[in-house]
Amino acid sequence: MSDSSPSDSLAIVHRGAVMSRSSLSFGQSLRERIRVQQESRRSVVAATLASACVLVALWIGAGLSLAAGAAAVLLQGVLLFGSTRRLLRPGFHSAPRFGRANQVTMARSSFVAVLLAFALDADSAVEWTLGLALFGVAALVLDGVDGALARRDGTASRFGGWLDQEVDATLIACLSILVWRTGVVGPWILLAGGLRYGFLVLLAVAPRFRAPLPFSQRRRVCCVIQIASLLACLVPFLPLRLKIFVAAFSVAALVASFAIDLVLLWRQSLRTPTSAPVLP
Repeated sequence: MSDSSPSDSLAIVHRGAVMSRSSLSFGQSLRERIRVQQESRRSVVAATLASACVLVALWIGAGLSLAAGAAAVLLQGVLLFGSTRRLLRPGFHSAPRFGRANQVTMARSSFVAVLLAFALDADSAVEWTLGLALFGVAALVLDGVDGALARRDGTASRFGGWLDQEVDATLIACLSILVWRTGVVGPWILLAGGLRYGFLVLLAVAPRFRAPLPFSQRRRVCCVIQIASLLACLVPFLPLRLKIFVAAFSVAALVASFAIDLVLLWRQSLRTPTSAPVLP
């Protein structure tokens, strides 16, 4: 004779139904993430094709090195395709669609790819500094558009913030190389593009600094100042002394911002256990 009561049997059935619904919910969530990833990869293809078309036109009309253009498009495609893998991680992108904001960020990467191609081909860059500055301005303007679209559409996510940050970092690195290779200032300007990557190396070798950082508007302002200053250095009709001053000021502000964050991370490491970093 069984010791279970009718209420126990009902409880078992209820638990089974709950588990079935949970499994179904997880399956639907996974299918949504896969669909979003597929949408993102279509955006990657569109962005890389746009870059390729523009760079071919610049090869024909502006004498850009074909090898530099091909390398820029290849690097853009590899990095963007690699970034889409994060969309399969739970919690990285909760919206059911990839979203207009992320599509704009992907499009912005095409402007960065053009700047990267000229950074690899300094001889062509010297003759087209004003045009490169305009490409950079377009990338900077779109940087404000994608954030506004994400807030309007309700599609802001960890993935979107991370992708936007990576495109910004690549843009600053490309601009700093261009400013140096076109002879505006010395190689010290490369510090602007290399600071963040040096910070990543520090986090890799010093786990004690892997603590969450509080949100700070200072980081955003420093990023915009850095990009705008580097763009100003590419404008041919501005005085050289003004360019040097602007570049030096922006680099000093960026160094100070990173120094503040390092102090904050050091203090937090003394009070809390290590965790995943939130990068400036």
